This record gives sequence, structure tokens and C-alpha cells, in this order.
Amino acid sequence: MTRKVKIFEKEIDQIFEKESEKENPNSQNCLLILYKKAIPDWDNVKHVEGFPNISSKTANFMCEKFIQFDKKFAPPNVMPGGIWINNGFSTMNPDVPDWEIWVDESILRY
Repeated sequence: MTRKVKIFEKEIDQIFEKESEKENPNSQNCLLILYKKAIPDWDNVKHVEGFPNISSKTANFMCEKFIQFDKKFAPPNVMPGGIWINNGFSTMNPDVPDWEIWVDESILRY
């Protein structure tokens, strides 16, 4: 079964804006919030074997957000957007519409 969750530009912007207001902003927190949005029962998941899926348009928007955030807040030895590139969502499913996250429940281990 596939879970489908809508997410919009404004919501993504708010995740990064809220994190940027913290004393020690960190893009890892933004990524965790996105995973919790995609997988509402995140706290019960022990392991994820794969990645949620999004469209290329949504992925490009998110990637740019991570890059700009890291350029502003991350130490110089951190690759801007690196956490998204290594741990972000997949664009391998061409059927995912823009501004949706699809999670195949078979990748979740409880």
C-alpha cells in the first residue's frame, strides 16, 4: 500500500524558516520534519529501507531549500544540501504528482 501526503511550497518554506529561528539551526532537523510529514507514525518506525518518493519539481525545490539553508547556517566543511542529496526523497517514480510525497509501506520496518 502507498501512503500519499500532500505538501506545499509554503509548508516547506515554513519548516526552514522555523528552523532558522533556533539558536543552532540544523538542516538535519528540517529533514526529520519532512520524514515525519511523510510517515506520520515515524516514532514507531525502527528502520526505513528505501526512500519516500516525490516529483522532480518538488525535489528540486526541496534541494534548493537545503542548499541555501546550509550555505547560511552550516559550518564551512559541510556540503550545502548534502543531507538532502544523501538522505532525501527519491524521484524514481514518475507517477508522483508535484507537491505530494508517496511512501510505499513495504519500506517501513516496525
